[in-house]
Amino acid sequence: MTAFGPVQYVDDKRIAELLATTGAPPTNTVPSFNKSMSFSHEHEIRMVLGLRGEQKERRHLRLHVDLDDLIERIYVSPARPSWLAKVVKQAAQTYGVKKDVIRSELMSLKLA
Repeated sequence: MTAFGPVQYVDDKRIAELLATTGAPPTNTVPSFNKSMSFSHEHEIRMVLGLRGEQKERRHLRLHVDLDDLIERIYVSPARPSWLAKVVKQAAQTYGVKKDVIRSELMSLKLA
């Protein structure tokens, strides 16, 4: 299976309720394309490749892409140590990515 498309942002509580009552997630969701609603601002797109036969032995798939075109901003989790943002910025520069590295404020938001 190969799939490409937007991530579906789901309400974690709703998924947990369905799992508890029916034992299964909603039929309109694909786990590889699900992400918590709190990340909906990301507008993420994912690609999932399913390999068959001899291809399963391959550990890597090399795609030629321009990372600067694919990446708008780089967010570092607020749960990670503060020094990690510097390391991420250095790695981005090493690979020619000229984007802002931002420490996410997600955990500091006051939710209603």
